[in-house]
Amino acid sequence: MRLALWGCFVSTCLVAAVAPGSSPEAILSAPPGRAAANDGRGEAKPADAAERISDKIAALPADDEYYSLELVPPQSETSLAKLRQRIDSAKQDGRLLFVSVTWRIGNTTPEQSLEFAELCQRELGVTALLHMSGTNMSTQEMDRTLEDVRARGIRNIFAVRGNRLPGAENSAVPQAFPWAVDLVRHIREKHGDYFCIGVAAYPEGHFNASDARSQSLEHDLPFLAKKVEAGADFVISQLFFNGSAYDSFETRLREYSNAFATIPILPGILPIQSKSSVEFGARLAHATVPDDLISRLDKFEGNKDKVRDEGANAVSELVQQVRATQCRHGGPRGYHFFNANEGKSVSLILDKSNIVPGPGRCSNQGALFGCRSTDSAAT
Repeated sequence: MRLALWGCFVSTCLVAAVAPGSSPEAILSAPPGRAAANDGRGEAKPADAAERISDKIAALPADDEYYSLELVPPQSETSLAKLRQRIDSAKQDGRLLFVSVTWRIGNTTPEQSLEFAELCQRELGVTALLHMSGTNMSTQEMDRTLEDVRARGIRNIFAVRGNRLPGAENSAVPQAFPWAVDLVRHIREKHGDYFCIGVAAYPEGHFNASDARSQSLEHDLPFLAKKVEAGADFVISQLFFNGSAYDSFETRLREYSNAFATIPILPGILPIQSKSSVEFGARLAHATVPDDLISRLDKFEGNKDKVRDEGANAVSELVQQVRATQCRHGGPRGYHFFNANEGKSVSLILDKSNIVPGPGRCSNQGALFGCRSTDSAAT
């Protein structure tokens, strides 16, 4: 088994050099190790890490596999240092294609997301996909933000609708971008093909609280097609636990319209760390949960490590099902992990599902960091 991706042999050269007690803003604004190139008009020149994701996928061999990770801007020096180390370690396997950076999650601000996405590219050398929500932003604010994004050398945007800020739900102010398609269209009109744009999809249909009957893939398809026709370059699915549901989803998309014939579709996968994480994820995505998944986790109730290991087994089996679906449709196969900065579960899944192939056993030093040999993993 390959050394645990997130825990073993991490580099210390990227630990943040910031003063104790710094704010999150100061942490993410720490002086970079190297300056980004500039084209003379205030816009960072694209480097390898600033490639468009769609171009990176197109350059892969047809039977290749890759993965991506979803990250939340860190809120402390310690968290940032650990995340730097983990990303540096993850890059070593050669299969990490990009990281996505969330927008307005928890206490984070859009500025922190921008700074962290820039840091990922400029200092860590990994392509960043910046989440952006059109909700709560005027056209003028959006244009200023997009110019800032472009000036930082970020070329990939994940365009989502997002939720209204607390207290703004009943605002009479009209929304400039009420739907994700409006944001996709605006980006294309203002910036042409400079940005690569990703959009979201729900394998089992998007749930509308005002009309539960609207949750169906068939109901969603016309809206998803409009996002692609407006200029989206790839799709990332919401999380799911049912491989058959994903198979039906991708198969139906490919058949529905020429817009989906060859577009990259990345399954969104939640690493299972606990029974509660499954329950929360299912509520968030309105996804069905197979009965046997809960019973498998219940067998190890009270033992966090064994629950996480069994969760990794279950997710690895899910990856195998998804892989079969992707193989039928052809092209490089990608997997997007909603890992929220956590690493060990992802490492186990990458090993068990062979997304990142490696040697048969851990070294003795690797075992000290929690890696397991093939023999011990089977017991």
